[in-house]
Amino acid sequence: KMAEENYFYLDVDVITPLTVPGVEGGPCGASMGCTPDPDSDLASLDSSFLSEDNSAHRRFKNVRNGVQYKIPAFYIRRRNATQTILFCHGNAEDLGMMFERMKELAKKLSVNILAFDYTGYGMSLPIGERPSENMLYRNIDAAYEYLTQVR
Repeated sequence: KMAEENYFYLDVDVITPLTVPGVEGGPCGASMGCTPDPDSDLASLDSSFLSEDNSAHRRFKNVRNGVQYKIPAFYIRRRNATQTILFCHGNAEDLGMMFERMKELAKKLSVNILAFDYTGYGMSLPIGERPSENMLYRNIDAAYEYLTQVR
């Protein structure tokens, strides 16, 4: 387990329809030869949540059915770094396992690194939430939004 002072939580937007840029109809578009899941919101193309007009509403987009969705993350900042890696780990890894390795990688490459865990794993909230492709996309969006709009 990683020490608490080494990580923080990112809010995961569970309200805004997801987008998959460049893919008409989302990840299961007509060109893929599959039928979109009617319960999935991955096919919509809506980026209105990025506008300032929705900033007040955005504060609560990580709450669905009264439950908060958050993922743990760490940000390693290197002095004078001009580039940042958004690191999405693979199977059978978690933040605790990656922390020392990412510190070494940031040092060797002279870059900043943001890494995060996925909903349904590690210290993500809510506890007991099952992993899904939908939440994977939402987690990546939360990390990217942190880097581009918060950090």
